[in-house]
Amino acid sequence: MRNIAYDAKRRIVTEAWSPLGRGDTLRNETVVALAAKHGKTPAQFILRWHLDLGVVAIPKSQDPARICDNLDLFDFALDAGDHAQLATLDRGHRLGEHPTHCTEEQSAPIQRRCVEFESKARSATSPVER
Repeated sequence: MRNIAYDAKRRIVTEAWSPLGRGDTLRNETVVALAAKHGKTPAQFILRWHLDLGVVAIPKSQDPARICDNLDLFDFALDAGDHAQLATLDRGHRLGEHPTHCTEEQSAPIQRRCVEFESKARSATSPVER
């Protein structure tokens, strides 16, 4: 979570990769207890936490009921104590490869698209200017 303020200053949106920790986080005793305190599922509690931090979280589910549950996040709020308890759970490990560990071959197509996007953005004019 250290990069959120840095990103926000540069108008970069931070997205959570695997926001529910591939299910592991949903079984954490602290998360389960805090979710119960709010009458919510652990998934709803974690997704609300991401929203509070300003992080885009897109959980994966094929279950229509779970998808609806994952959207039911706006009738409760986490307090400072909730956030403090969640902060103690950070173990500093990733669930997947660090994004900077990809090869030049893997990142080249993405870099090309970024350059193309920037070029198009610079050449575009707003409707007001037309």
